[in-house]
Amino acid sequence: MRKDLLYATSKIKRPLRTAWCLLLVIVVMVTIGGVSSSYAAGPTAGQELRAMGLIEGKAGGDLAEDEYLTRTEMMVVLARMLGEFNQAAAWNMPSTFTDRRNHWGEPYVAYAQSREWTSGVGGNLFGYEQRHTVQEASVFMLKALGYTTPEDFAWETAFDTAASLGLFKGLSLNQEQDILRGDLFKLMMNTLETQAKGHPYKLGEQLGVLVSPTFAEPMAAARANQPFAAVRIGDRWGYMGPDGKLAIRFLYSRASDFSENLAVVSMNGKYGFIDKAGTMMIPFAYEDAGSFADGLAPAKYSGKYGYIDKNANWVIEPAYEFADQFSEGLARVVVSGKIGYIDTTGTMVIQPAFTAANRFENGIAAIQENGLTGYINRQGTKFIPPQYLIAGNGADGLIRYNSGTSIGFLNTSGAPVLSASYMWADNFSEGLAVIETDASGGFAFRYINTSGQRVFSQSYQDAHAFSEGLAFVMSGGKYGIIDKSGAMVVQPKFNYVDPEGFSEGFARIKSKDLTGFINRSGVVVISPQFDEARRFVK
Repeated sequence: MRKDLLYATSKIKRPLRTAWCLLLVIVVMVTIGGVSSSYAAGPTAGQELRAMGLIEGKAGGDLAEDEYLTRTEMMVVLARMLGEFNQAAAWNMPSTFTDRRNHWGEPYVAYAQSREWTSGVGGNLFGYEQRHTVQEASVFMLKALGYTTPEDFAWETAFDTAASLGLFKGLSLNQEQDILRGDLFKLMMNTLETQAKGHPYKLGEQLGVLVSPTFAEPMAAARANQPFAAVRIGDRWGYMGPDGKLAIRFLYSRASDFSENLAVVSMNGKYGFIDKAGTMMIPFAYEDAGSFADGLAPAKYSGKYGYIDKNANWVIEPAYEFADQFSEGLARVVVSGKIGYIDTTGTMVIQPAFTAANRFENGIAAIQENGLTGYINRQGTKFIPPQYLIAGNGADGLIRYNSGTSIGFLNTSGAPVLSASYMWADNFSEGLAVIETDASGGFAFRYINTSGQRVFSQSYQDAHAFSEGLAFVMSGGKYGIIDKSGAMVVQPKFNYVDPEGFSEGFARIKSKDLTGFINRSGVVVISPQFDEARRFVK
């Protein structure tokens, strides 16, 4: 379920740059992680392996799935699949192959030779740029699973042995042909999903890229305090963990943020809830569902919304046309086309009277009447009558308002404390707010404190709210990061950044229409590879 829908007027400058001027309009109901039929199919095997951290691709992240795999590249793949990539990358002893000639992959080849994974192609040659065959790939995948020669297979039987284990499921290949990178990635995925020799677990479970059902419960407990981010490739959603690797595979047609260690996901048009190991905790039984808050989650069944607990019991029976998640102990519900608010017992504490309304934040909720915005308190009293064109959230005790096309701030009694003198203003966050002035040269954005005083001497081409002590600002056409002293702690270098800023130490960036994540130092820790990504949340 989406929090709100946009409400602003074109007469006020820059209404689209902040999510806090939003109101729920009841005539449109938007569910979580909406999926369009125009999305491509789910991730390729290569895309999923990259998210798992098992491959990186070529320069610029290109997986080059239609190109042929070289023997050197196979050594890199094998090191990753055997969990020895770091050792191979750091290897500084040369191989004995005479055709090495300062090849970029020499450390991996030399390491593979030292581990007796390969003896080359004969004549003391390795064939660094020689294409890799399906037969050779069969040998190395069997080795990754712990099979050895001559005990378990011979060179001549490697392809048949691999096929008997299901490693070529979904592939139509013959053993003599050269293997494409994309086919190798499918072969790798099948291998990860295959039980290793002499072990009760799949290879992927041993490597920690798949979750064994045996350890799912302790895994979920261990991840309870870890932030996850929902990510989408094509038409499928999965979840990234804080280690920058895929934690829950791309299985879902829709997905929400985790809340109280459960997340709403959808498959085949039905909604249910998973834990942080990806275990189904509440089955796919609902027509729609929202996130848990205060131990309850909204869910739709037989055309009506109610609230369930974490055991899937109906605590508040389905009776509403729409129901939102709880916020500050109250939740929006729709009755006869009007929005009201209930508490966690299902008592209607604010009667349905509004055509548009926000969740409660900082003890207040924006409501709309006749196209104008006002505010109610938790008792439902309109302490600021509807009269404005924008909505605020009361952060730091201040609420945005407009006078004509200018923006200022009210206190929580509705009295103006910062006069409407700004072309635009964001809500306060961490004691500071971005305001826009009529400045020449394009550097129109600056920060003020709750007294209206300018806190930094610098002005910016664009600026966003502070989060976790940092904010994105634009200078010279690029975004950098400043701290609360105004110091540029990461020099401008990003073309697109997340207006919502940092969450759990991560912020989204975009490159070539793909989304990735940076850390607080501005270092890319998850490369741009997702068609869509949500913030990291616990």
